[in-house]
Amino acid sequence: MRHFLMVGLVLAVVAPLSAQTIVQHLPASPDPQYAGDPNQPDIVWTLGWSGYNGRSKPTLMGWGESSCGVAAAPFDKAELQAAIDAAGAGWSAQILVTQVNWVSTPIPMQFHPVVGSADVGSSDGLIAYQGDGSNDHPILQDAAFNKTHRLAPQASWTDYAGTTMARFEDAVVAGVGVGASALDLGPAWSQFLWTDIADSWTVEIDATSIVQHYVNSDALLLFAGALGDIGMNVFGSNQWGGQADIRVQITPEPVSLALLAMGGLVALRRRR
Repeated sequence: MRHFLMVGLVLAVVAPLSAQTIVQHLPASPDPQYAGDPNQPDIVWTLGWSGYNGRSKPTLMGWGESSCGVAAAPFDKAELQAAIDAAGAGWSAQILVTQVNWVSTPIPMQFHPVVGSADVGSSDGLIAYQGDGSNDHPILQDAAFNKTHRLAPQASWTDYAGTTMARFEDAVVAGVGVGASALDLGPAWSQFLWTDIADSWTVEIDATSIVQHYVNSDALLLFAGALGDIGMNVFGSNQWGGQADIRVQITPEPVSLALLAMGGLVALRRRR
């Protein structure tokens, strides 16, 4: 009985130390596409769009259709791998997107998310990451940004092989068959009320294989979207310092926590 109590105590101590790790997208920093520009401001490493219009707060819906809305960002792959290593042999990953806080109702159960790891580029080598809360690129301030499906100034997306594609979705799908990109059109998901800064409903989307692909590939972006015409309006572009933007959660599996607990018990018994 005493040993069971000890295991419970170890679990209580270990679990907080082994809790979920949140990895945010690359931070605000000078855009390397414009290195040396004396007027270069900081940017936020996010992309968001609804239909063909750049959005700092896109509506996720319509994957594969003209209404498509996506939130995307590049992440530090070494930071993701470190979080995976810290979680132990059993781990899972979720992509989190947070509904704007002025929409106070939960996300409808008919919402059908999409997540992916995208090996994409642009035909002119430039990608128009969002400004802080803006709808266009902080350097270009180019109205064409809202006409060219998220790229600067008159570019198109390119797939893994550099082939020009009119749409982001096409560039992603072109790479799936050869393992350059990864796409999940039917991931499991749940939601919870995120209360860190403001009460906001957050969708937690299963993305273990997607994150694993991203870390082990040349993919540029992790992204979230949705099928159909039921969407959710999400934060992007450095809302509250980026804390509500698209982000990755690494979760240790229960077996990992149990192994850690048993290791702690052995250590305690040895000390006795």
